[in-house]
Amino acid sequence: MGSWRSAGALVLVVGVGAAACGSEAQPAKESAAGASARVTKTLGEQEVRGVLPGPSDVPEGWRPRRAPEVRGQGEGGSVGFARRGYQAPDLDGVVGFGLHSFSSAKTSRVEFAGMQKRSESSLVKPVRLDAVDEVIASKYCLGPGCFTFVQFRIGAVNGWVNLNVDDHPAADPKVLNPLVRMFAERVRQVQQGEEPTASAR
Repeated sequence: MGSWRSAGALVLVVGVGAAACGSEAQPAKESAAGASARVTKTLGEQEVRGVLPGPSDVPEGWRPRRAPEVRGQGEGGSVGFARRGYQAPDLDGVVGFGLHSFSSAKTSRVEFAGMQKRSESSLVKPVRLDAVDEVIASKYCLGPGCFTFVQFRIGAVNGWVNLNVDDHPAADPKVLNPLVRMFAERVRQVQQGEEPTASAR
């Protein structure tokens, strides 16, 4: 999938076992308070657009599925939403990147808890992603389609990377490791007022 380059140091470890109903989101090795303390910037419409990886940031041979979907301020404390998908031949499916930015970390925590509850029947564990506040992984199938998600929270931003495949089982979440590391680092960079330079190449 290519090397991952960035000034930051994020480590993702995803182990796959039986579905873990009611599993708790795993904290980062450092405390959530420590991770959030570094977050200095609320991400609005333009910022969330910048976080999305472009064609030069994803592995070679990937093709954009469509133009990025980006929205600004909405209901429930939302101040920015963005997502984008790529056809990923090496993973035999479609990989999506998405993030939802809120007006406060408190609102983000509530939304993340709701997302976790909705996913509880499909959670896998353990999951560890350094330098984030919370992270969960899940996989499930609906009809011919199977889906693998890794979702994380950094301060007031909830992000996710997903892999959708057809006609074969849901992928092990660990195949998303380099992509989740890259995407979480891009969130962190923009929150710090930096240019998003993290890449999966």
